[in-house]
Amino acid sequence: MGGAVLQRIGSTKNAITKDIMAQYGKKWTDSDEERKKEIFGDLLQEGLCDYCGCQIKGRPAKEHFIPTNNSKSHLYGAEHSGNFFTSCRNCNHSKHNHNPLEWMRGKIKTKNKKPYTYNKEERLEKFQKFYDEFSCKLKATPKLVQFIEEMHKKAEKKHAQLNKLILNHDPKRTN
Repeated sequence: MGGAVLQRIGSTKNAITKDIMAQYGKKWTDSDEERKKEIFGDLLQEGLCDYCGCQIKGRPAKEHFIPTNNSKSHLYGAEHSGNFFTSCRNCNHSKHNHNPLEWMRGKIKTKNKKPYTYNKEERLEKFQKFYDEFSCKLKATPKLVQFIEEMHKKAEKKHAQLNKLILNHDPKRTN
């Protein structure tokens, strides 16, 4: 059982980020959604992966374009429909929590996962345009990044305290 609480700190930090972004991040409007549709045109189609264009087998994933949990790059994405795209399993796993434009340009090395390739130039151009127009609504501001990371540090301390309690617990006393 040792370390069980600490193994879940990533999930806790991700939930904190999502809650903060939903509460304090910039809101996505109907006119923003219309502009998103204009930018992508017919490139985004139901049943196809928005990143690679392949037919999605099974249930498609709603994936954050700007990830919600990239603390190494201080990149925290919005929790609204403007930041969600439909993704096949391979693209979702390959992109993971990386910068999406770097991933699309092939600058991110992935482990044994299908690289993003189909209709690459057109897709990259449209995603770049989308990012250029909406980056202020897709990711946390510097002040919000600071707040998120402060909350992450507090969560890590609480997790450490809980882990200590769990490791020092005597199961005989609870029966």
